Amino acid sequence: MKLTVDRERADNLFLYYVLRSPMVAKRIEDLALRSGVPHINLAILRAFEVDLPSLENQHRIASSSEHTTT
Repeated sequence: MKLTVDRERADNLFLYYVLRSPMVAKRIEDLALRSGVPHINLAILRAFEVDLPSLENQHRIASSSEHTTT
């Protein structure tokens, strides 16, 4: 699935790190449809809410995270 980020509301790298965090990944996994192979569809992702700090803070967090991840 492709996620398009509204850059006026969210920093794409910040959002990447948020969605990759174990806590958020678990929340998404809990929403997965489980008939057969668990999966996430577009409707589930559209309804999924993420708390976003100010865009300035997102840029700062993403920038510092980029230097500390391996």
